[in-house]
Amino acid sequence: MTLSSPMLMLASGLWLLLLAGCVVFALFANKQKERAEQAEAALREHQGMQAQAMSETEDAQAEGTTDASAPADVNLASENAMYLDQLERLRDMLRASEEQ
Repeated sequence: MTLSSPMLMLASGLWLLLLAGCVVFALFANKQKERAEQAEAALREHQGMQAQAMSETEDAQAEGTTDASAPADVNLASENAMYLDQLERLRDMLRASEEQ
């Protein structure tokens, strides 16, 4: 069975489409991986900030200081906890998209 010229052009076009799809998929996967790494880095940074704020708040409470910055530390800790929850949800979403 010999392939005619139109059949060869159709077959080569399909292979080119497949190759282009693979390239687009690789680019998309790489971008998602970078986003996941950035989210992980932000998560670690916020966890560190939260731990520091919590320890400073606990130290201030243990010392019994009535410093005006103590309520600010508590507010900062609660804000960091909120950001931490958001980042954890983002990380879970990114991991779920990577698994698919």
